[in-house]
Amino acid sequence: MQIFRFSYTSIPCLPHSVLAAGFFDGFHQGHRALLTEAKKQAERLGLPWGVLTFDPDPWAVFRPGEPLEHIQSLEDRERTAEALGANLFCILDFTRAFASLSPDGFHQVLKDMHVDYLVTGFDFRYGARNAGSVQSLTKAGFAHSVVQAVTDLDGKISSTRIEEAVRGGNVEAAAAMLGQDYSVPGLIVHGFGRGGKLLGFPTANLQPDPGYLLPARGVYAGFVQTDSGIHEAMISVGVNPTFTGTGQTVEAFLFDFDSDLYGQRVRFYFSRRLRPEKRFDGPEALKSQLVKDEAQSRQVLDGHDPDPDGVYATAESRQGSLPGPGA
Repeated sequence: MQIFRFSYTSIPCLPHSVLAAGFFDGFHQGHRALLTEAKKQAERLGLPWGVLTFDPDPWAVFRPGEPLEHIQSLEDRERTAEALGANLFCILDFTRAFASLSPDGFHQVLKDMHVDYLVTGFDFRYGARNAGSVQSLTKAGFAHSVVQAVTDLDGKISSTRIEEAVRGGNVEAAAAMLGQDYSVPGLIVHGFGRGGKLLGFPTANLQPDPGYLLPARGVYAGFVQTDSGIHEAMISVGVNPTFTGTGQTVEAFLFDFDSDLYGQRVRFYFSRRLRPEKRFDGPEALKSQLVKDEAQSRQVLDGHDPDPDGVYATAESRQGSLPGPGA
């Protein structure tokens, strides 16, 4: 997959193509419907196909300083597009100047990019004050397809719903909308050392990459992707209330694993929330519960694939260190 990043005032020489346009945070099932349509149109026209996305997040441009959490980083989105078969990944710098373009100005950018066919969602908006819409594309005579909302029993699948599910700990609902388990990458750092010495459950402590949404506090069945592969695990998110003086931690006990992970980049997958965080009377009571958590986790994870499309668990990532933030 070829990756291009550029400003609307300095567009590189791009191949004629079919592009699906959007921010694509999460590449959920609704986003994937756009990619399916783009691929279909590209095959009909005999052109390469890909993604047109924007960076930074428009929210960050218009509301600078406000904290932002995302389902995926830009690098995650690139990896997902590639795993789903895209030939091109075009990143258009989002600035106030770009946002102030008229709809016709945006149409000219598409022409300069050699976009022969555009695929959008039904609610795609662009241009100053969101004046551009799918109707504007039609009026301008631009070849395009409009993909309607993808829904489930609870309504339209969206990044907002996924964020709400993750924040509430309902990672199974998030996975159903994403097409893969929700995951967070980061660096393994030293913790308090209580897991192995005091409890008999040595844990890998994650320093999450900035900007990722963390699931609700609790204990999860999940996986940890390391340089050596994907490993079943149980994961704790919380403040360890049984012990005092502890800030929030994200840590995992990897099953049947005894290698040193300090300083290694990994990815935590959250497959199912087993229980909320709880304060126990002491270490022995906590240890007794952890034994039960492990047994339940092993049962939940048996035969489960957290990344069926191989977005992150590719052969390349298994052989070497995972890419760092901004890589």
